[in-house]
Amino acid sequence: MRVLGLTGTRVLTPARQRLVADLLADVRADRYVTGGAVGFDAFAGRLLALRWPQAEHVVVVPAFRGQVQPWWEEFVGRVTLEVMPAGSTFRDRNAAIVDSCDELVAFPTHPEADPRAKRSGTWQTVRLARRAALPVRVHVLAEAALVG
Repeated sequence: MRVLGLTGTRVLTPARQRLVADLLADVRADRYVTGGAVGFDAFAGRLLALRWPQAEHVVVVPAFRGQVQPWWEEFVGRVTLEVMPAGSTFRDRNAAIVDSCDELVAFPTHPEADPRAKRSGTWQTVRLARRAALPVRVHVLAEAALVG
């Protein structure tokens, strides 16, 4: 069973949405694990649930839902929601995504060398996956901001 974890930026312009959709067009897995945050998580989770309805779709959210967009509500019975326990953080959520997949695909806004990457949840998830020795594919989206 191939389990693919996905993580990405909360700032997803229309140009970045098109790029993400193109890059995910042929990404097949038996199970997809995403977060439930606004931006990439909501866009990619919904896109994959529509594109691959036969696959399992899991959404992991922290107890605090201040930055969560409940895209999965339109897929009742087809998407599994995993809510982290009280007191959990987005770091805990990121670790849970890494723990539940065997490969990670990441869509950060900036390259890792950019100082803004230090505070990025997407890059945090990538670093957790690397420490777990998972295969990681990174698609930096900064360039897509220049086009529409």
